[in-house]
Amino acid sequence: MKLQFDIRKPSLQLAVFLMLIGCCFVLLSAISAGLLLFLEKDTAMFNRIVSAVSQIVVFLLPCLVLAWWIQKTGRINYLRTKTSPHWQDLILVLLIVSASIPFMEAIIEWNGAMTLPAKMGALEQIMKEMEAEATQKTEQMLFVDNFGILMVNVLVIGLLPAICEEVLFRGFVLNWMSDVFKNKHIAVWVSAFLFSFIHFQFYGFVPRMLLGVLFAYLVVYSGSLWTSVFAHFLNNTIIIIVAYAYFNGYIQTNYEDFGNFGGAWYAIGISIILTAIFLGVFFKKHIHKYSKD
Repeated sequence: MKLQFDIRKPSLQLAVFLMLIGCCFVLLSAISAGLLLFLEKDTAMFNRIVSAVSQIVVFLLPCLVLAWWIQKTGRINYLRTKTSPHWQDLILVLLIVSASIPFMEAIIEWNGAMTLPAKMGALEQIMKEMEAEATQKTEQMLFVDNFGILMVNVLVIGLLPAICEEVLFRGFVLNWMSDVFKNKHIAVWVSAFLFSFIHFQFYGFVPRMLLGVLFAYLVVYSGSLWTSVFAHFLNNTIIIIVAYAYFNGYIQTNYEDFGNFGGAWYAIGISIILTAIFLGVFFKKHIHKYSKD
């Protein structure tokens, strides 16, 4: 009896993907062990290099291998990377990301103030410790006084995660879930949930999930992964530049408070209205393409 292996089946795609992820984790462990021979652990440079390598090896590489295999079956633009965005799309993405900052800051502040019931005090303590450790490592990389290192941060923390995470979550995961659920909206929200969950920073879970929803709808409507890559890159790079400017005394506002109007309802309201307008223009521009998919 001949065993048939049809990579077009979502169940087999998931099995292959998990196998590839496992192999890539083994590869990452070997690379990290090698890096420890040359770099001191927990330094900013070590964290930058490990972050870059893990993004490429664990997020990007399995998706590219699986996409190459799937595209041999005829789905030639599986990851939506072969569709270039129009320059108007990029301008709209810039406006959407910029307009949403006060609203997102309000959500970040609300999520950061989250408390769990007394019975879950031990879990809450663990979550706070994980958040504090992540913040410490992030600021160790972000707070630099060298322009050259700033450019390294833009590449390693800004551009690379934007590409690798979008290929994984808005490329493979979103496509796979669309095939499974046969519903784009369910696929958008579930993939956004996983996108936020995988960061293991639960005091920023809701805003990160909303960003995942935004990125996913940009891809679903435009048909191009590069719209979400650009939005993700903008979001990351704004944080990088603000942190650099704050650390070097150019501005008085740190990245955690950038765009925060202290809960002022008018600023949040304006942010929501402008974001909705720009999103509406973006969606309307692509509504015919979306309805055909």
